Amino acid sequence: MNDSQPPLQPRARRPGFPRPVLVAGALFLALSLSGTGQAETAAENAASETGPDALLERIHSMEGMLGNLRDENEMLSAELSTARTELAAHGEERALFRADIASLEGELEATNRTLSELQATADQAWAESEDARNELANLRAAHEILQAELSQARTELAAQGEERALLRAEITDLENQLTETQAVASDARQGREQAEAAAADLQAAKEILEAELSQARTELAAQGEERALLRAEITDLENQLTETQAVASDARQGREQAEDAAADLQAAKEILEAELSQARTELAAQGEERALLRAEITDLENQLTSARTELSEVRNANEDLRQEQQAARDELATLQTSMDDLRARLDESQAELTRAQSNQAALQEELAAVQQARTEAQAESERELARLRAMLPPDEGGSLDLEAVRAQAAQHARELRAANRALRPGSSAEPRQLEAIEAAAEQLRREQALVVRAQGGTLYQVKPGETLGMIAARFYGEGNTWPQVQEIYEANRHILETPDQVWPGTTLILP
Repeated sequence: MNDSQPPLQPRARRPGFPRPVLVAGALFLALSLSGTGQAETAAENAASETGPDALLERIHSMEGMLGNLRDENEMLSAELSTARTELAAHGEERALFRADIASLEGELEATNRTLSELQATADQAWAESEDARNELANLRAAHEILQAELSQARTELAAQGEERALLRAEITDLENQLTETQAVASDARQGREQAEAAAADLQAAKEILEAELSQARTELAAQGEERALLRAEITDLENQLTETQAVASDARQGREQAEDAAADLQAAKEILEAELSQARTELAAQGEERALLRAEITDLENQLTSARTELSEVRNANEDLRQEQQAARDELATLQTSMDDLRARLDESQAELTRAQSNQAALQEELAAVQQARTEAQAESERELARLRAMLPPDEGGSLDLEAVRAQAAQHARELRAANRALRPGSSAEPRQLEAIEAAAEQLRREQALVVRAQGGTLYQVKPGETLGMIAARFYGEGNTWPQVQEIYEANRHILETPDQVWPGTTLILP
């Protein structure tokens, strides 16, 4: 809170006469009036018991006493007026004191409320600081967890990078093998195309040979038919030869021609059979070669299929690796974003914590200032209360130490005696000497008033030229005043050195 109450300042004590002086004046007036009534009663009693002369003498004495009483009455009236004035001033001073005390109590209560509010604010700030510290600890823990996860992710990414490098090396090897396989496949395709061309040539040759073989078979069938016809003709000829020998020579000649033709046909048949056997051998060799080429082509196709399968697997693995890499990159980006958010939140938390600490420091300083002001105000109030209580006797709830007050009065009496002794006889007093006498007399009067308040009595300030006897005669009547003088001396032993000398300005206690 910025509107802290200013520290309480002690109020200046207003000048005036203390209450004991007023009470003493009232008591003195009552005692004087009581003494006057007793004297008149005694005079009447004496007049009734004595003769005329004694009565006249008593009357003159009474007239003298009456004059003295009138003087004393005038003096007492003046003193009573002064006492009343002092009593009114003291009443005003008491009212001011009560107003000051009420004001001090109000300010003290306001200070207590302000202190309570500041304490509540400080407690709230402390709670908010504790919450900020807890949140900061949680953020730090989450930051450490994210750091560990990030380190693990980096380790996994490094491992994946190594694995990726190995996979890339394997892919490179596979691509090299695929290049070689493709080269071999290209060579195999070229060989296959050459083999297919050779097979096509062989097929064409085979078809030609088959056509030729069919034609040879047709010719052989035709020759068989011709042989059968020839045999039939031979048979006919033989029958004709048997039938007719006339035509034997013709038949023999025809037979020889037929045998020559048969020999030629047989030779042609053998040649055709040899060529057919050779063609069959060549076809069988070409079939085996074709089977080998087909087996080799099948092996090459199987290898190509395996290479394609492996290449597809490698591509799939590479695609999976790329997907994993992309997922890892996405996750890394997400982690980086989360890290940035956490850093932003951490910065905000640190800024908020700094502001909270600054506010807390300011509140603590303000609280310390308020506590200091409260302590000073309480100390001032306690001092003021102690001073006021020190002016009251214990039976009135005060803590007046009679012996300490007497000791203070004795000290001021010594100062008053020293100031009076410093005056040179027959010379005028200097202003500083008069001020010293008045100050010592005023302090002595105050201390004596406190003594009267505690033990009772009447205050009287000695005038120049007065003695204890004169004062006793004035207050206790003419006659043997030594007992009264002794009583006055005993009541003021703490300020008087001897009953034979009393200094002007000394305030006496009249019992």
